[in-house]
Amino acid sequence: RRLNEERGSAWAACSRIANDGDQAMTVSSTEDKEGPDPLWVHDDDTEFPAQPADFNVGLVSLGFISSAIRRGARFWGALAITGLLIGVAVDVAVPPPHKASTSLLLTNGPEAALGTAIVDEQAIAQSRTVAGLALHKLGLQQSVDSFLKSYTATVLTDRVLLITVSAPSSNDAVSRATALATEFLAYRASQLEAQQNLVFVSLDQQVSQANQHITSINQQIRMEAARPKSQSQRARLTSLRAEYAQAATALTVLEQSVNQDEAATLESTASQVDGSGVLDAAAPIPLPSQRKRLFI
Repeated sequence: RRLNEERGSAWAACSRIANDGDQAMTVSSTEDKEGPDPLWVHDDDTEFPAQPADFNVGLVSLGFISSAIRRGARFWGALAITGLLIGVAVDVAVPPPHKASTSLLLTNGPEAALGTAIVDEQAIAQSRTVAGLALHKLGLQQSVDSFLKSYTATVLTDRVLLITVSAPSSNDAVSRATALATEFLAYRASQLEAQQNLVFVSLDQQVSQANQHITSINQQIRMEAARPKSQSQRARLTSLRAEYAQAATALTVLEQSVNQDEAATLESTASQVDGSGVLDAAAPIPLPSQRKRLFI
């Protein structure tokens, strides 16, 4: 302690000498080492502020660092355990939704580029129309928009579509996936048949227009034949009869072409409808184990 006080007094004296060199200072000392501590006396009786007694004050020891690390480790360990307990509680209170999936194998007609048809099928499967049909079949009191958010349609290949559904229970998920697959295939078949009918209507219109043309020519022939005989009348009749023959021939060719087109359309539609169906029946997707969920 004596040594520390001597060091402090010396430090104070050096500071005052540097700052107030023009002030007189006297040193009171004693030769007896066992006598009173040396004192510095200021001539104007001004008191010195308290000076640090030890130059080592404020330095951080290795023990302090180790203690801080241990305290930090305990804090973060407690925080990790708390987070784990909260995760367990949330997992128990709010379990993950049950899911089921079903895959569909689809046969498509001619397409401009490979893979474009299956993208259209994906959009149809995720449409409000199909979602509404499935809701009606299930008898659920749920909005179409919320139901749309509960399932997805994913393209696996250019012919395979995967439907995945989330539901409160495993059985509900399976029934919803089944309903979606059934209603999608039914709606798709109806759309293919509607397209087929549009083709038939177009072909029938062509035949009808050709028949109307022939009927018009035939009427002109009868009117011209009723006119008085003359060279111009005979020339007109000859021209009309030639036109009639050409129209009749064209109608025959057209009818044959229409018959072929209708047969090809029927075959294509039947191929797409009959060649499409459920590849894998709806089945629940196993939930991850409790241990795996906690790890995640």
